[in-house]
Amino acid sequence: MNLDYEALANGLLVVITGLLGYFGIRRGIKKPEAERSPNDLELKLAMVDNRAINALAASVETLNATLQRTNTLMADEAREREIEDEVERRLKDRSR
Repeated sequence: MNLDYEALANGLLVVITGLLGYFGIRRGIKKPEAERSPNDLELKLAMVDNRAINALAASVETLNATLQRTNTLMADEAREREIEDEVERRLKDRSR
């Protein structure tokens, strides 16, 4: 059984982003923004919470590192199995 790690990472990213969005919307409903004066200039991108972005970036980096380590371990395990199979084959050839 082969897992598609890229699809898994993308799925987790969608779930995490959805949860962050959901909790952000709930916070906005509980505590709506105060009205601003018409003289205030506001960039919409500046409204993004830095903590949420940093938390999302950290979780993506952790997931990426975990997937890379898992891939390395799986490749090492496959190499070890190939070596074991080769040794068994040679031992069988010698015993004949």
